[in-house]
Amino acid sequence: MDSAPEPASPIPLPECSVFETTSPALAAALIAADRLAYSHCKLHRNAKDIIYVFDDPLQNGAELQRRYNAGAFPTVHAKMMTEARSYLADEGKRVKGGGHVNPK
Repeated sequence: MDSAPEPASPIPLPECSVFETTSPALAAALIAADRLAYSHCKLHRNAKDIIYVFDDPLQNGAELQRRYNAGAFPTVHAKMMTEARSYLADEGKRVKGGGHVNPK
C-alpha cells in the first residue's frame, strides 16, 4: 500500500530588517538620497509622534543615521528633499487623523 507523501514543511522566509525613526528630517533625507526603501509610517505609542519605517535588509540604518547626525550625509537636490518632506507630512497627517489626506 502506498502512503501519501508528507507535505513539505514551509521554508521560513527571512525576516526583513527594518529601520525606524521619529525624525521627519532624517526620513526625508533617506528617501531623497535613495538610501533605504520607505515602507510606511505608524503612530508612536505616545499618540503624538510618527514613526517612519524603512526596509533595511543590510541593517545599515543606524550607520546612515550616525552619518546624518554628523553632517556627512550625501547632498541631495533641494526639490527632492522638499518633495520627500511634503510626502512624509501628508503620511503623518493621514496616520494621526486615521483617514486620507486630500492631495493638493
